[in-house]
Formats: sequence, C-alpha cells, structure tokens
Amino acid sequence: MRFIPIILICLLVSCKSNNKQEKVANHKKTIDSVIVVPKLEAVIQEVVVEQPLNNADSIYALKKMHKLTEIKAYFKDRIIYDQPISLYLNNEMIDSIVVDFCDGKIYPSDDEITFNLLETLTKKCGELTPLYYKCFEYLCSRSDGALGEIMGVYVKKFILNNPSFSIDKCGGECIDHLAFEFAINEEWKYDIKEFSDSLKVISDGVIDSLRMKEFIEEIRKATLEAEKDLR
Repeated sequence: MRFIPIILICLLVSCKSNNKQEKVANHKKTIDSVIVVPKLEAVIQEVVVEQPLNNADSIYALKKMHKLTEIKAYFKDRIIYDQPISLYLNNEMIDSIVVDFCDGKIYPSDDEITFNLLETLTKKCGELTPLYYKCFEYLCSRSDGALGEIMGVYVKKFILNNPSFSIDKCGGECIDHLAFEFAINEEWKYDIKEFSDSLKVISDGVIDSLRMKEFIEEIRKATLEAEKDLR
C-alpha cells in the first residue's frame, strides 16, 4: 500500500511529459504547413516593342515628312500679292484648315481632309481670296495621280465663285487642270460655252467683256491641247 502513491505520481509525470511532446510535435506540424509568400520587390513594367517599318513604309514616311516641310517653308513669311501672309493668317475669318495647311500639318492626298481643304479654298473667300488662291494654286501645281484627276472640278468651282479675281489672276497649272476636265468629254466645246455663259451671268457685267473673251479663249486652247494628249 505504501508503494501505490509513488506509482500514481510516476504515471502522472509520464502523462504530462507525453502531452508536452505531443504539443511540440503539433506545433512543428503547424509551422511546416505554413506557406511563406515572399514579397515582390520588383515592379513589372510594360514593354512596347515597335514593329520595324518595311521599306515601302519608310519611303512613304520620308516622302510625307519632306512634303510637309516643303509646304511650311513655302508659306512661311511669304508675300501674297504685296501683302505679308500674316495679314491673312491673323484674320479672324480665316478657316483653321487653311492655317493648318500653311503650317505644314496637312499632307495633300486623295483623302477626306484634302477634299475638305479644297472645298474650303474654292468657296467665296472675300478678302481672304488672295491667300486661298495661292494655297489652291500650290496644290494645282503639285497634284498628280488620283488627286490631279479631280482638280479641274475645283478649278471650275473657284472661278465661278470668284470670277473677277480668277480672270485677273488664274492661269498656269490651274487652267491646265480645268482644260483636262473639259477634254475628257467629247462635247467639251459645248461645256466651255455653258461655262462661259455662267461666268457672264455671275460676273453681272463687272468684268470687261474683252478680258472675258481672252480668258475663255485661253481655256479653249488649253482644252484643245489636252484633248490631243488624251486621244
């Protein structure tokens, strides 16, 4: 009987020891089961890789850049019929598309913005007519291909909207484009007569009749030459 308490104490100590070891083991399992996610210190940046231009694209880009530079240089500080171009560019009535063209921001082509520019340049321009004509004349002198084929329509429009100025100033490439427009129709002689009659009505006797005849004759001769080239 005396040994019974001693045996009970030994059993109690053994149980506590086992419980402690079990807790340690469980704690170790918990630590092992934790997944540690390292903090990302690097910042991922988006890298844009530009595709290299092919040869055709490069040639077009260089041509366009050269053309825009040429236009800007042509109109910079230019004198328009004894007046500085700034007189027109600073006019509050000027169309912004014309300012952009003179500043080398519009590349002439057979596209919508060029057609909008042509519509603007060939309308009734009032006191801005000298500048608008110079811009239009520049386009006429440098238009070819698809754009060159439609310039005659706009020449006719400009003349009918600005008859007095046109008869006095219009010539050269502008007349050549108009002549081509007439020459593509076999009945061009009738078309020129109709154009002449319209011009007389619009001018309402303001233009000298002799000068009017000379102007129409100039167009007729140019059309005759254009017809020879087409046939």
